[in-house]
Amino acid sequence: MKFHTPGNCLVLAGFFFFILSLVHDEIPLNDDEMSENVVKTLETVKSKCQVVFTIGLEGVGHHGFVFRHNSFLQRLLQLHIRNSVGRSGSHERMYVDNRAKFNEELFSNRYTELFTYFHEKCHQNLQMTECYSTPSLSFPDDRGPFIRAGVRIEDVKRWNINNKKHRNYLFRHGHPINVEKFYFEGSKFCEIKFILLHRNLAESVLSHELWDTGWKAHKEILLMFAQYIDSSLKLIPREAWIRINYEDCWRPKEERELILNKLAVFLNWQASPEEALSASKFRLNVSKKIYDEKKCRQIQSLEEIQRDNLDKLGVYSSPFSHPLLLNLTYFRKDSPSLKWYNESCKW
Repeated sequence: MKFHTPGNCLVLAGFFFFILSLVHDEIPLNDDEMSENVVKTLETVKSKCQVVFTIGLEGVGHHGFVFRHNSFLQRLLQLHIRNSVGRSGSHERMYVDNRAKFNEELFSNRYTELFTYFHEKCHQNLQMTECYSTPSLSFPDDRGPFIRAGVRIEDVKRWNINNKKHRNYLFRHGHPINVEKFYFEGSKFCEIKFILLHRNLAESVLSHELWDTGWKAHKEILLMFAQYIDSSLKLIPREAWIRINYEDCWRPKEERELILNKLAVFLNWQASPEEALSASKFRLNVSKKIYDEKKCRQIQSLEEIQRDNLDKLGVYSSPFSHPLLLNLTYFRKDSPSLKWYNESCKW
């Protein structure tokens, strides 16, 4: 888009076209002839709008970390908003009241419409000066596009890793979101950040071991989605995402504080992570578990599979993506349930 407007009219015309672009998805960020004032206006709006999307495989701990009002990340954001100078507001689903409708917008890649609504609702209708949202979905999420309603998730493979149609849909369309499109379309409106939440593969798989006809098929599906996450993160700027290990919350207090403080710095949130963690319903107390011989062997097998698969995903597993340059966590090294495993699996 080019502006051929003389004199002082250039700034007014540029600002007018900028406002229109919020609705029509035509923000001309790369136009060499855009006025400097319009660029500054856009950056000012973006600086007061932030969406932090937590991504991660099913079973990695979304519920305690980010889902719901009393999760750790929601509490951290609440503290940041309390410390903010401006009139700030947040909504987990970008002010979409109905979760099913919100998920449908995400599944269908209608990100420009979603961000337009978020801007209008928060900045214009509610008159907020700072707008935040912390959505999150599991990878994969819910039933997916290939099984009909009424079929139990335990009775069918939601995704067939050997089906070319399924793989093409995942890697081209994306599920539950297209990470690349969400980042670049959303960045026209807001600052976009991703948190990659990782948990050792053994507990991730076994948390839903009956899904997808059983733990072996479920494991294969999670590995395919890890590949999708890895390939997607290669397509967005490195500074747009960070990896947090679920087990980080059980590290020694000083080490945990350092990790979570670096997360707060990454998000540019003025809040105490330790205060947020203690105020949340993230449960640090681990209930006693008894592992039978079958479960012990499953854990050992899944650790070998993680080593042969997840560790070889260069972006997903990179220690440089973690605040303390830590590698991916393993059950028999990092799990808060390790004590019970060692007591049960002595053979």
